[in-house]
Order: sequence, then structure tokens, then C-alpha cells
Amino acid sequence: MEQDNNPESQHEGATGPDNGDSPEEQRDAFIAWAKTKLDGAARMLREKGVYAAQPVEARVSWTIPNQVLIGKVRRADDPQDFVWVIAGEDLPTDHAEAAIAAEPRDVARHFALKWHLDAARLEGLDSADGPRTRGGDVDWSGIGEGLTARAEALYRFVDDEEIWSRNVAPDA
Repeated sequence: MEQDNNPESQHEGATGPDNGDSPEEQRDAFIAWAKTKLDGAARMLREKGVYAAQPVEARVSWTIPNQVLIGKVRRADDPQDFVWVIAGEDLPTDHAEAAIAAEPRDVARHFALKWHLDAARLEGLDSADGPRTRGGDVDWSGIGEGLTARAEALYRFVDDEEIWSRNVAPDA
């Protein structure tokens, strides 16, 4: 899998918390975290057939380090054709077509709404109605509640002007 997902050259201005580490240590930790999230998002897109075998490039568009990352994944040979991705420590990894939003904040709002709608659909499923897994019945209501909590947390980020003024960066 060819990927240009070196966050060191792609980090677009977000800052991390002051945890006592040197700036170099914070940068290195961010690079490792972002690379892991971008690799996971690219792998998910391949598994879903969005990018079958084409080389891809993944870039960070906005982040709160170690919490949430919004990025773009695109074929290496067509930088205009991209897919938005979101990943985080306590968030689902998800994707949306480029046409959904022009800016990272708008796509975050889209994901929050999408997850709310998905959660409502899941909460309405009875264990007997929903898809089965090898382990048997699934607690769809519990999964829906968890997704609702993540959607609400993401929306709190979307609604917080200070976070966006601090962490929004120019798009690559």
C-alpha cells in the first residue's frame, strides 16, 4: 500500500495540550498518533472498496491531537478527487464524499448528524430484528446509545468557536 501520510509534512497547524513534554516530543507523539489514524482510515476505505488498489495519499485537515482527526484521503494520481475521513480515540472511523462539505468543521457537523441518525435507527432495532453475529444477538440499543454519545461529543466540538479558532488550519 503506497501512502503519503507522513503527518510531519502534512500537519496543518493544530496544537496539542501542554503536558510537560518538549515541543519535539509533542510533535513526535502527534506524528505517530496521526499516522496511525490516517493508516486506519485508508485501510477502512480499501476494505469498503472506495479505493481498491490505487495508491492513496492521506492528509490531516484539522485535529485536536490525541482526540479527533479530520483528514482527506485521495488517489495519489488525482488530488482533486478526495474523501473526507474522521477518526479518533473514542470515535468511529468514518468517511464521506468530498461534495458533502467544503471545510473540516462542516464535515464534522455532517458526521455528528449522520451518527445521530444511525443511532436512532439502531436503537429502534430489537435484537431479534437486527443482523446476527457469530456470538449471537447484539444489543443494538446499547450500540445506538454509544453512537449517540459520540455524535453529541463531536457536535460539542463543532459548536465550540474557541476550538476551531485555535485548531483550524489551511487546507492542503
